[in-house]
Amino acid sequence: MLFRSKVADEIAAAGIACSVTRGQAVMSAKNGHLYTLQGQQAASDKRLVPDRTQTAMGCVAMLKDGRWLAGSTDGTLYIGTAEGEIRVEETIAFADLAGNDAKLFRSTTVPKFSDISVRGNWALLGTSNHCLVLLHLERILAARGVDAQAQAQANVEIVEIVEIVVQRYASLGLSSRP
Repeated sequence: MLFRSKVADEIAAAGIACSVTRGQAVMSAKNGHLYTLQGQQAASDKRLVPDRTQTAMGCVAMLKDGRWLAGSTDGTLYIGTAEGEIRVEETIAFADLAGNDAKLFRSTTVPKFSDISVRGNWALLGTSNHCLVLLHLERILAARGVDAQAQAQANVEIVEIVEIVVQRYASLGLSSRP
């Protein structure tokens, strides 16, 4: 186990991310919480998922600006900071993404985010239900708070990129099913 605390039996780590330049580490857990770590102890924690749900936090990664990005098993992404106390700055529900491909995806399943890799403005998320989701974070965040047509366009581009990743995966002869 990574650390010991009073609630060690309740905490099952789902993902850990660190920022070497900031000397900071965060951990997502199956109990729906995000923790900041100092040494072998949890310095602080915050429940990110709604109360009275069984939703788990599936993954977490550090962004280049020092913020964190975490994904939950109900298809929600959270972006925030962990300096001092844990603060959520943005909540992005997969259900809010526009476009026909996103609607089709939502009609068949909910992305249960379980793994994440961030490179620059791109986040590649893996799900426990065998999907890859590639997001351009800057486009998503820029589209928030603007008119619905601009937001729909940003989301359609994201979904089209996801389709390209799936096609490339298939062209390599790799099965998308286990």
